[in-house]
Amino acid sequence: MTRPPRKSAFTLIELLVVIAIIAILAAILFPVFARAKAAAQQTACLNNLKQLGAAMMLYVTDNNEHFPSDGTDEADWGKDYWPFLIARYVGTKAPNNIQRGAGGNVFHCAMNPARQVVSDDYDNKYGLDGEFPATAWGLQRSPDGAFRFFSSYAINEHLCDQAGTSVGAVISGDKEGPQFARWEVPAKNFMFLEGSKTELEGDELISGSVGADKSSWRPNLWQGISFPHNNGLNIVYLDTSARWKRVVFKNNDFTVRTNWVFPPGSNSGGLNDCGPWTAPAYDDENCPPH
Repeated sequence: MTRPPRKSAFTLIELLVVIAIIAILAAILFPVFARAKAAAQQTACLNNLKQLGAAMMLYVTDNNEHFPSDGTDEADWGKDYWPFLIARYVGTKAPNNIQRGAGGNVFHCAMNPARQVVSDDYDNKYGLDGEFPATAWGLQRSPDGAFRFFSSYAINEHLCDQAGTSVGAVISGDKEGPQFARWEVPAKNFMFLEGSKTELEGDELISGSVGADKSSWRPNLWQGISFPHNNGLNIVYLDTSARWKRVVFKNNDFTVRTNWVFPPGSNSGGLNDCGPWTAPAYDDENCPPH
């Protein structure tokens, strides 16, 4: 009488060894995959900015060499609504793109999904009817009646100033404003940066309303600058060159605007902005000491 052959099987020890090897490999590879994903998102974000920079220059060419202008110191047309003014130059039609916070939206960075709201007082400032965002820009109302859209990028607010009337224009010798020719060194002047609002300047790198201890402010959470890519952010300049730059601030403290070295912060208000924010590029006479 012959016995049937015994079926081979893993012992418990062998199974535990295999599981341990898989766990070790996972611990080694997962961070690599995470870094690769972050690098891909950073590159995609940089490409978005390159497209937006090119689109803005097409807008400038079609509008007598002018960036979108606010019109007056009180109005915010250019700096708030520039995404809709250049959308057609990137082949984008809202709401299929601008109002969709997902892949394929050139205004949206996966590492900084900033959602904006069309101001309720735009009709009072500009004399437009309440349905203008729907009829002109194709936006769809949210359930609460507001118009919301995604924009992970902020325009340099000084590009939208009215030359000769805004505080920044007066301080910089009436050389800044929406006319492209006023900007002396396009390769060093900011056009777009990553942010959680539609516009930025040197006094908006931190929140001024979070209390003395700044406890409620965190990078990438306040409505201001964002640096979601390895402690840095992507920037496109007026010559449409784009690159990643590491943020730099003194004393390991980003809650004080005068600590900001790059992008440079201002002491108080736009009148103290300088360097890449303003038209005479790197005219540092009004810069805070760094």
